[in-house]
Amino acid sequence: MILRILAYCVLLIPVTFTALSLTGRWYRPMDSFSHFLHYYCLAFAGIAVLAALLRLKGPAVYANVSLICAILLLGPAKPFAFAMAKSSAHSTSEEYKILTFNLLYANDQIERVANYVGQQSPDIVLLQEVSPINRDVIDLLKEYKFHQRCWENASMESVVLSKIEPIAQGCLPNADVPWMDIALNGKQTRIISVHLNWPWPFNQWQRIDDLRTDLAAFPEKRPVILGGDFNAVPWSHAVKTVENITGATIVPGFRFTFYGYDTPFKFPLFVPIDQILLPDSATVQSAVAGPEIGSDHRPVTVTFTVGD
Repeated sequence: MILRILAYCVLLIPVTFTALSLTGRWYRPMDSFSHFLHYYCLAFAGIAVLAALLRLKGPAVYANVSLICAILLLGPAKPFAFAMAKSSAHSTSEEYKILTFNLLYANDQIERVANYVGQQSPDIVLLQEVSPINRDVIDLLKEYKFHQRCWENASMESVVLSKIEPIAQGCLPNADVPWMDIALNGKQTRIISVHLNWPWPFNQWQRIDDLRTDLAAFPEKRPVILGGDFNAVPWSHAVKTVENITGATIVPGFRFTFYGYDTPFKFPLFVPIDQILLPDSATVQSAVAGPEIGSDHRPVTVTFTVGD
């Protein structure tokens, strides 16, 4: 009896955090709990196994039910979501490639970064945390003749690099991020490189609201491709809000892009927080996370087609 009660008490901890994460759509600070949902899944799985070994039928059943519910909440990170998206590709559509990478302000391995970008050969490159230490990487990427750079803060920039000549470009005044309007398969598309802050208790939502204000101020609306370091997981309300603001949809898949220990709370995190969002006219062909290249983030490269 004591073991059974103890098992239920332990199970209540991840259940509570999962329930709190669902309230983020109504009370923004609670969305912070959603960024650890995959860890709650691990907790449910561990409790289910332990309860089964101890022959605690009730806790084992509830842990397994909780695990299934938590996995369903992972939403766009589900592998089969990407498989379905890829299967709907239009063979007549033109193919493009985009890469996003948070360089890390102290990253001095610029030649390795330039070599990796050269191997991937994307049409568009989105960079965050470009600093005096690593900004020479832009000069090494000679194929990218078109640049838009905007200061994130006093010491770092976000950048859009393109092989395709832009129609217009600039910096979003409130969000402090760069944008370019580029013709993709004849469709003028707005490309944005973002670097959102950490979730509550930091001001991630302020940056999202700034992005909303900036995009609403454009006189002409365009399909949007937006990528960068979101500091938010695919299933979070933060990412869902950015989808609603831009009319774009997150590229599905579960890619651990942040794996460092240098977090605001000084404990290790392994989370998929670097995202690329594409408009409805685009269809994903592939999405991969790259290797460690001197940063606590990994680059993400997405190949996609744009329909006629």
